[in-house]
Amino acid sequence: MPNFLLIGRDHKGKPERRAGAREAHLALAERLYAEGTLLHAGALLDEEGGMAGSVVLYRAESRETLDALLKDEPYIKANVWAEVEITEYRAAPFLTD
Repeated sequence: MPNFLLIGRDHKGKPERRAGAREAHLALAERLYAEGTLLHAGALLDEEGGMAGSVVLYRAESRETLDALLKDEPYIKANVWAEVEITEYRAAPFLTD
């Protein structure tokens, strides 16, 4: 099953968007982690240590499956991310899945 890396960069100067959607975002992330769909996640930080975006590693049947799942992502629905990049990735051979 393929893995996907999502990098979402927040709108600058709009921390209220992240704050307003954060609880729902974390609840979804926790559920997806328990299901094995979310492998790892965390916040990108700016120079002052404030949240400036997100990095999420997913495992999904296909890109289409991931896109369907992301329709329910609170940070997408609340327009937290100004830019979203998604790419398929393969872990280094010495790492276990």
